[in-house]
Amino acid sequence: MATILDDKLLSLRLESRPEFQLRLAEFLHSYGVADRPALVVQARRAPGTESGTVDVDDPEVQKRFLAGMRTNNGWWQGFRSMTAVQATFHGIASLPTREQPPWAAEVHRDGHFIAGIWKFPEFSIRGSNVPGLADFYVEMFNDFFQLLASTLQAGSEPPKYEVTASLVCAPKLYYAKRSDFGGHHVISHDPLTIDYLQWPIAAAQVGTLEWMSLAAQMGKALTGAYGDTPR
Repeated sequence: MATILDDKLLSLRLESRPEFQLRLAEFLHSYGVADRPALVVQARRAPGTESGTVDVDDPEVQKRFLAGMRTNNGWWQGFRSMTAVQATFHGIASLPTREQPPWAAEVHRDGHFIAGIWKFPEFSIRGSNVPGLADFYVEMFNDFFQLLASTLQAGSEPPKYEVTASLVCAPKLYYAKRSDFGGHHVISHDPLTIDYLQWPIAAAQVGTLEWMSLAAQMGKALTGAYGDTPR
């Protein structure tokens, strides 16, 4: 059975930064969702910049990371932890629950950040319920970028980070958007045919206008894959 590590397109897009692909595989396997649809965002220090480790044992760092972002979104809840800090192989995690969490966010000792969600709303198509990627999932990029900036609390010279994202098992997801009459509905009866939709690597200084603009661009790419634009 082919895995993320076998996917040629994903590997070629990340070949200059293989740690993104490795962390993605580890992340999904650690939560037992490697064969399920998931939207995952990652960021790490750009090569050539000063080394930037994160003291994941520092109570203040943990507090900022676990606090997540203020939001009314109930799907990934701004990555606000509902449990005590959870140790992981590379660092610590923010989780909504310790048992079968629907999303997770991690910060690693080497400054790598990764967050993903594998819970999606269901919609009825041809008499069957199917999982759908709703248009509001673009907000996940904004929350992730703000969470990283809040956790690092960069000073006058914010570090430069590279970012990317992956839509895993894309053919298992339909796409839904909000209608003019309220509620969401599927606008395409055909999911994407590509197994892993992989964003190119981009870079910006954390916390700057360019940083948040990059989050918006990544959101546009997500909706654009389905012929849509963010609402």
